Amino acid sequence: MQEKRLILWLISAISPDDTSFRNIRVSIKELADFIGYSGNGLYEQMVIVTKRLMERVLKVWNDDEGKIELFHWISYASYEPGDNGQAELSLSNELIPYLLQLKSQFTKMELRYAITL
Repeated sequence: MQEKRLILWLISAISPDDTSFRNIRVSIKELADFIGYSGNGLYEQMVIVTKRLMERVLKVWNDDEGKIELFHWISYASYEPGDNGQAELSLSNELIPYLLQLKSQFTKMELRYAITL
């Protein structure tokens, strides 16, 4: 569930006009609140969730080229510990054709509703 929420949070940071992915910075506390973690070891838990997500492999059938493609959700993660700790994350560039410049092919939805799906 935490991984799913992290992906939804990253996708929600994409602007409809973006042509490439950028590194997204957020406070570790804000990120933990969003994905539903409220225990001890906040920094360590965020690293664990991100690492698990970075190890997951997506398998996509590419109709145009008639092949299967494998890639990861997240290509980069950086965490700064401390009371005001920050996380910096980036989606894999292989996701660009599936997440960017889709103005005519998507339905707009508030993130809080997408999380419940």
